[in-house]
Amino acid sequence: MMNRLDPDQQRAASHDSGNACVAAAAGSGKTTLLVARAIRLVEAGAHPSTVLTLCFNRNAQQTLVERFRQHPATAGAAESMASTFHAFALKAVMALLPKVSVLATSAAEAARVERSGQGRAAGRTVRDVARQAWTNLGGFAKGQAENATLAAVDYDTALRLEPLVRESLFEHGYPDVLGDATQLRQALQRLRTIINDAEYTEEMRAALALLIPAIRTEKLPNVRNNGRREVDFADMLLGLGGFIRQEDPRVMTLLAKYRHVQVDEAQDGNYLRWFITRAFAALPGEGRSVLAVGDLRQAIAGFTGARPAMFRKWWDESTQYNLPRNYRSARRIVEAGNVVARGESWNLGGDCVAARADLGEGRVEVRGVSPLAIGLEIASDLANGVITHKDVSVLARTRASLELVAFALRARGVRAFVRGGGGLWNSLLARAFRAYLHLADGGRVPEPADAVSALNHPVRFVSRELMSQWVLNGHLNPSALAQTVSRGGRMAQTAVKVQKVMRELRGLSWEATVAYAVAQLQEGLIEEQANRGAPEGAETDYLELVESLRIIAVTCGSAANLEAAIAADGRVSPDAKDVVVLSTIHMAKGDQWNTVYVSGLKRGTFPSARAVSDAEVAEEMRLLYVAVTRPVSRLVLCTMVDDTGTFEPKLRQLRNTLATRTDKGDVTPELPAPALPATTKGEAIDAENFVERWQGGGQLHVFAGLATNAHEIGRSTPTV
Repeated sequence: MMNRLDPDQQRAASHDSGNACVAAAAGSGKTTLLVARAIRLVEAGAHPSTVLTLCFNRNAQQTLVERFRQHPATAGAAESMASTFHAFALKAVMALLPKVSVLATSAAEAARVERSGQGRAAGRTVRDVARQAWTNLGGFAKGQAENATLAAVDYDTALRLEPLVRESLFEHGYPDVLGDATQLRQALQRLRTIINDAEYTEEMRAALALLIPAIRTEKLPNVRNNGRREVDFADMLLGLGGFIRQEDPRVMTLLAKYRHVQVDEAQDGNYLRWFITRAFAALPGEGRSVLAVGDLRQAIAGFTGARPAMFRKWWDESTQYNLPRNYRSARRIVEAGNVVARGESWNLGGDCVAARADLGEGRVEVRGVSPLAIGLEIASDLANGVITHKDVSVLARTRASLELVAFALRARGVRAFVRGGGGLWNSLLARAFRAYLHLADGGRVPEPADAVSALNHPVRFVSRELMSQWVLNGHLNPSALAQTVSRGGRMAQTAVKVQKVMRELRGLSWEATVAYAVAQLQEGLIEEQANRGAPEGAETDYLELVESLRIIAVTCGSAANLEAAIAADGRVSPDAKDVVVLSTIHMAKGDQWNTVYVSGLKRGTFPSARAVSDAEVAEEMRLLYVAVTRPVSRLVLCTMVDDTGTFEPKLRQLRNTLATRTDKGDVTPELPAPALPATTKGEAIDAENFVERWQGGGQLHVFAGLATNAHEIGRSTPTV
């Protein structure tokens, strides 16, 4: 195994005592190193049960297990040699609290828990618990002062923040806030690092102080009766951290069993993961080792509470190893990553080196090309056999740009799968948008909840439940609206608003109706962000999504065509050979394609307008680094504007030093928008008049066919 490693990998794999840190460049073989080192330790005499690699997700853990199974020294113990942090914590917690059931985030995750044999599923999800807690709070606060508080934040926001809040409370010394609203309120008032004035209003802080203990209480309904305790994945890490902090001898004995611990993707570790890692490192005894592997240049998980600074601190305190060789990409792609990272404080490890001469020079382009044009160009290349579906991907910071690419692909008969975030047409914004379009068609809204999202936003006059029932009972016709207004009360306020909307929509053309819906959503978004005290420009990501909805709707030309296009965005397997996978950059980390387009490079979108602090701006730059290091041989950076904010100096340097060379060998500093090639049928593709040509060609049948094929071929969407 060792003779297949390069010299830098061999040095790191030979480490067998004390703490170590490996700065591993993109494509440098982190997995190869972790597997080789674990096998070397076993061959040198360590028992397989004492060697453990902690991973951050299940896919990485499964990859390691498969590799361990392939070697005779570790084949019999492969399952025990790699674990996710959460699975390891669950094992430890269940050893002390055997009557534990796991609240998964989805039914599929619950099934995995049951199959693993490491725990029992609770029969409901974390979301179910949060929804019930929110409902209970709504009843408790009805008619009281807290009602305004609850309107300021939805339970999804609180559910997303709850683990971060509790982990930060743990960091600041609060050992247990389960179900104790008073203690949690006091803690939140003192804790400004997680819920600060710049991002959350006083109302939102108060709502979290109410909701989080309500979630905790709802999650622990039977503790007093039979000792059964429901926990989620954040609870597991917190539980293990709590036992370590108390120096519980049973847990410390469990930790001491592992003499050699490896931590993968350590740059994305949060406080709790590093707390557990350092607990391993603090155990007494000779011949112990803890090795953390990561790439600070790819630290892009700040939104989950990741602490890149803790990786840097571990680097400064430990034996240092560097893996600078990139085995994934051609020379120009590697140099593009160097350009992005060069001169940055987080460029731990320095410049990378292209180690694969057989991949050639590669190609880097900086071009003015829209998301629609990207989709049409890819469709043309597929039709002409220039690329295959799995050769290419489009990456973006947000899903909005990707949806336009997917729309253009589907319009040309190409199936596309967009990963990262929820489905476009299932989002609250998209449902509200469609509701306006259907309201213009006599108020026949397919789903009452869609009308609720549109008409009861951003000001919540009545509860969603009451509004849904009102719509369901047919109160959108003029006579029913008039009767509701005449009765007075809070429902009358909503009816007046609905009357106004219906009057304004009456008789509008399709384009005017779309413009009206867009204006309503834009106004609501800006008002809502202002009411929440969000920083200026915080609504930019949402406005980009609204613009994508507008382009798609206008292109479709009618509600019927739009619904057909939405149906085509069906259940498609990303693994199918004839499916192009598009991805947010966060979801693309660790992946590679021969050709990668990076879409949406413009001030306010990517980099995000939400990035205000130095740390946030740095993470946006690292996100760009991750994007440009995904391709093997061709990178296309797509920007339609001259000013890309903090990215502009980097893009200018890429234009000047890495642009595609002409036949004469000189560098072209500025590349024009592409002249898109013809399809195999000789039909030219032009992104500029795509809307007119698509409408004129009546291509509804394309989407209808895609919808049928999607449901026949991909009956379920695998977890990505």
